[in-house]
Amino acid sequence: GALQLLIGVARIVVGPAVRTGGPEVATRTAVASVRSTDWIVEALDGSTGVFVLEGEVAVTDLGGTATVVVPPGLGTNVAAGQPPTEPAPWGAARVRSVIARTAPL
Repeated sequence: GALQLLIGVARIVVGPAVRTGGPEVATRTAVASVRSTDWIVEALDGSTGVFVLEGEVAVTDLGGTATVVVPPGLGTNVAAGQPPTEPAPWGAARVRSVIARTAPL
């Protein structure tokens, strides 16, 4: 399945059996495809952030010029017209914010 996320934040949790051929999330600047069981996509007007809690996620800019594979505990950012940044730790405040906004009620 595919999800189009224009603006907002979504947390995707997939069973361990679905490692490839699973859901993709497309935003205005990137496409993230599942290689993970727990990850978060934050779509802003001109950028996308992907943070991985468990597993791995492949993130490609919409122009298809570059792909990075993000391991657990790291994130990447994709600005409009730019390739994804190398996976790196996000600050604790940002991680808490995206988790809080996607936590079950």
